[in-house]
Amino acid sequence: MTARRSSRPTRWVTDHTMLCERLAERLRHEGCPHPGVAAVALAVRGAHGVDQAAFADALGLPRPVLASAEAGELAFDRLPLALQDLARTLPRLDLERLVGRTAARRPPLVG
Repeated sequence: MTARRSSRPTRWVTDHTMLCERLAERLRHEGCPHPGVAAVALAVRGAHGVDQAAFADALGLPRPVLASAEAGELAFDRLPLALQDLARTLPRLDLERLVGRTAARRPPLVG
C-alpha cells in the first residue's frame, strides 16, 4: 500500500491516542455504538493516507466491512485481523485506553 507523502516535519509524531479520543468523543455524541473502535479504524486508514476503497482493497477486505468498522458498528474483537494488527503498529496509540483492556491485550488471531 502506498501512502501519500506527508507535508509535516518528520520530527513531529502524531499522538494517535489523543486524536482518537477527540474523534471518539464526537462520534459518541452522534450515537456511534463503538466510538473508540471507529476512531481507531479511521486513524489507521488516515495514517496510511488513502481513501476507503483503496484501503479496503489493500487489506483484502470487502468495502462494506471497512465502512462498518469506521462507522463504529463493530466491537474491536470483531474487526478484521489485518485492521487490528495495523492498529497495534500506530505510534503513540494506547488501545487499552481507547477500546478496553481485554480487547487491546488480546493477541491477534491467525487467519
